Amino acid sequence: MNHHKLFFTLMLSLFVSIVMYTKTNAQWTSQTSGTTNDLFGVFFTDANTGTAVGQSGTILRTTDGGTIWAPQTSGTTEFIKGIFFTDANTGTIGANQGTILRTTDGGTTWTPQTSGTTQFLRSVSFIDANTATVVGNTGTILRMSNATGIEDNTVKIPTNFDLMQNYPNPFNPSTSIQFSLPQTSYVTLEVFNTLGERVEVLASEELTAGTYNYRWDASDLTSGIYFYKLQAGSFTQTKKMILLK
Repeated sequence: MNHHKLFFTLMLSLFVSIVMYTKTNAQWTSQTSGTTNDLFGVFFTDANTGTAVGQSGTILRTTDGGTIWAPQTSGTTEFIKGIFFTDANTGTIGANQGTILRTTDGGTTWTPQTSGTTQFLRSVSFIDANTATVVGNTGTILRMSNATGIEDNTVKIPTNFDLMQNYPNPFNPSTSIQFSLPQTSYVTLEVFNTLGERVEVLASEELTAGTYNYRWDASDLTSGIYFYKLQAGSFTQTKKMILLK
């Protein structure tokens, strides 16, 4: 072995050792769940807000990074393994016997949906607020292509104005912004940088009552904090998002 090859081998070994050291010395802190039931899945929408699911319909919710886990009423005793939230309030879980439950209020209430199967559903994934896939035993794959459920195609009118947290967040390079209108309104949806400069107008039009989803592509912008603002009639709300390239 020549000197150059020996030097490269030694440096590679040192690099691998450093990476292994970093991974094996991560700090894990025990938290109190308040249950002895087995837990199978967990999903966080930000550093503080998360939901864990498990045996016998167990659902636990934290809003302080896991310091306190509060039980929620799932309405089922089936084992729950699949969980996914598109924002802090809107989530879907998949469980045994084809059980699918959905919440739009952070888990205060969980509403069952018709899946059309009795198989054990094990994993849920959303690519945006309106499109989801659920998988389970014996090759089961279910697809949702609306905001209300697997088979529910009815139009539901929101009762309040609401601007949801964008998803994903942080994002690169695009993200989805969803909002609800309880009545026909002239809507503007704009994006600003930290200097207060407007960098994008996503909507400026009259919209009827309903829930809307806009996708923002920030490919031409630099990493950083941005703000999106919804104005609909007298309603105004602004939220923060992070572009991380």
